[in-house]
Amino acid sequence: MRKSGRELTGGNEEDRIRNPRANTQYKERRLKPYLFRVRATPRRHHPQADELAGAYVHVWVLDKDFETARERVAPFLADGHWRIEEWLNEFRITEAQLEKLNASETANYQRALDAGISADFHSWKAS
Repeated sequence: MRKSGRELTGGNEEDRIRNPRANTQYKERRLKPYLFRVRATPRRHHPQADELAGAYVHVWVLDKDFETARERVAPFLADGHWRIEEWLNEFRITEAQLEKLNASETANYQRALDAGISADFHSWKAS
């Protein structure tokens, strides 16, 4: 399950996924990439609230500073009817780290380049 601020538009998505630095919009605006990992649970209005018990969520945010980026995560997830239960990791990402991302994280990062914020949900079912 993936969520981004808006759908990918224009360009060849496959090329951009292979080259995470192809879209340098964040550099032009001096925005830095941050990655947050949280454990979240669906709120009662979530369409799958009865089916899902929770999710580990990887949220990429492009922003000017760490604090502002972190402040954007909870409202973004709340818009999708998720509640943060625990902050697991917070990363300030370097260029060297961007070059070593796996395919899934690269795709999530690419969506954030287009929308400013993006999340990838690794959910589990309710028992």
